[in-house]
Amino acid sequence: MRRPLWRSGGTVIAAAVVALVSVVPAGADPPPAPTPSEPPVESTTAPTPASTTAPPPTTVAPGASTTTTSSTTTTVPGTTLPPVDTDALDADSSGFSSLPAPLIPSASDDPLFHAALTVDDDLVKLAKAKVAYVKQIAATRKVAARAARVRSRYDEVNSKDAAARRHLENTRSILQAAALHAYAGYGSVESATDTAATDGATVLPYRTYVRVTISDATRHVTEARDTRGRTKAVADAARAEDRAARARLAASRADERAAKKAVADAKKKLDDDRAALRDLIASMPGLAPGTLDRLPDDVELPEGATPVESPAGTIVVPAGADPRTATALQFIVAQIGKPYLWGGTGPNAYDCSGLMLRGFQAAGVRSMPRVSQGQQVWATPVDAKDAQPGDLVFFGTPAYHVGVYIGGGLMIDAPFTGARVRVDRVWSSVSGYGRARW
Repeated sequence: MRRPLWRSGGTVIAAAVVALVSVVPAGADPPPAPTPSEPPVESTTAPTPASTTAPPPTTVAPGASTTTTSSTTTTVPGTTLPPVDTDALDADSSGFSSLPAPLIPSASDDPLFHAALTVDDDLVKLAKAKVAYVKQIAATRKVAARAARVRSRYDEVNSKDAAARRHLENTRSILQAAALHAYAGYGSVESATDTAATDGATVLPYRTYVRVTISDATRHVTEARDTRGRTKAVADAARAEDRAARARLAASRADERAAKKAVADAKKKLDDDRAALRDLIASMPGLAPGTLDRLPDDVELPEGATPVESPAGTIVVPAGADPRTATALQFIVAQIGKPYLWGGTGPNAYDCSGLMLRGFQAAGVRSMPRVSQGQQVWATPVDAKDAQPGDLVFFGTPAYHVGVYIGGGLMIDAPFTGARVRVDRVWSSVSGYGRARW
């Protein structure tokens, strides 16, 4: 038994909504989700040249490589965990449909981020294309249901018009039969008049019969013709409406085919760009799995300093720092190893600013913006020489990436699509540091 079209369309939309909800990362618990006024996505833009502020040690980390594009030399970050996460790269993209596409820095500024953010951009566009396709399917089914109702009405009024046409034809046939009967029974009027000279009894009944028959039949013909005129007008209007409905349906089906092609094209571009990202990562020896960079093993804790243990060693939070800084760092350290996910705010996956947001929310901060460029504006600027564990590290102005500094030239961040939350050496493309506003 076929389901009604509107029910099928509703099922498709409901399924899409369920898919979107199931894929969008859930908010971290216990910190609340970002306020509705904050954008839900890590947006990026082309970085300006690096700040004149001297970065931490600029020597390339062990396991890092240097990539030269045009006249720009960029230090590619070393890695602490396997960077290519096939599950993350192949995740369904439906949940990204409500996110704006990222603004991607030029390849000459940072080829790795260019490739990784291009994949994020593809995910957003594919998700939007999928949602548009689902909506178009539902719209086409509504148009088809409307066209079916219009066609049914047209068939009904056309049937009535056909009946009226047959009635008119039958009435005309009766008139023709009456005239033929008069002619066959009495001959022509002239012959009947001639007959009257010899048979006066025949003429009066004949004339009366012809007058009554023709008058009665003519009235019926007129009524039948008027009825047919009305039914024909209704049928013509229904026919025009039916043609318009079928034209709308054809256009909607064409839109559906175009939307389906857009999904296929977006999927192909995503697949191509994912392959390019994998190839780029494979071509960079510095991104191969390696050992963690280490903080100094023998740490003397100054009076009042707070230790936070991490896979890279003990993070020393200075005595002068807000005591909640240690809480934020403990939360962020606990996320190491979780996959990067564009727009992710935990608890199972994060993007760079989502990791910072949840970490500082866990420590009680409620004013921190959602995205990295907002966090860059929100934080109090700090000179590189004064940076201390718990400060934010920004890349690009406006920022397209952010991590948290842990000392010794190291940071914790969620770097890019295909990688996981990890300890990195602060990259040479750093544009500045900022301290949380407690």
